[in-house]
This record gives sequence, C-alpha cells and structure tokens, in this order.
Amino acid sequence: MEAGSGDFVILNDTDETHYKRLSFENWNTGENRITQIAVAKFEYSGSKTGGLYFGVQNRQNYFESADRTTFCELARVTSVFVSLRDKLRDDQKEIRHLQDRDQLTGLYNLEAFKYRLKIF
Repeated sequence: MEAGSGDFVILNDTDETHYKRLSFENWNTGENRITQIAVAKFEYSGSKTGGLYFGVQNRQNYFESADRTTFCELARVTSVFVSLRDKLRDDQKEIRHLQDRDQLTGLYNLEAFKYRLKIF
C-alpha cells in the first residue's frame, strides 16, 4: 500500500502486506465478519507515520465520500494527540536528565549521586 499522509486507501484481499497481516481468522468470525478494510494514514512527530484502520461488514455499504472525509479528519486529529504524547514523553525524559545533572559540568549532582550510592 503506497499512500501518503492524509490519504484514505481501501485495501483488498490481494494486498498481501496489510490484508494478510491483519489476519481476520483469529478475531473476525461469525455472521458479522468484516469484509472490507480501509486505512486513513497520518504523519506525526515530523516523519513518523501511522494509520487508522476501518472495516465494514458488507461490501455494499462501501465507504461513502462523507465517511472518507470524516475518517481522514479523525486521522488528522489523532496525529495531533500522538504528536503531543511523543513531545510529552521527550520533555519528561529531558526533565529527568536535567534534574539529575549539574548544568555546568553535566555530571551527576549531589542528590543523584547519593541516590546512585543507595542503589549499589
């Protein structure tokens, strides 16, 4: 599946890379089987990509234009939250680093040194 960020792509049974990987056999059983899958791709935190997968039970109820627009907008909103999550994680890591280090030398400060002594 070659698609860019913001694209809505309908996958079919012949798309080996995604359709087989989703492996419907394990969880998609019974009379309410998903018969068609689509993905709305999104980009977050610079160059990372993700996708929201959607399924329909009946191929007759294909993904309408309004549905596609809604799913793409949902993917865009999701990308904002995922980017914020990554930024928060990076900021927390930086705070922990600064908390334990002397700003001038970059060495462990006294509190971090005492804590490390207790561990060993």
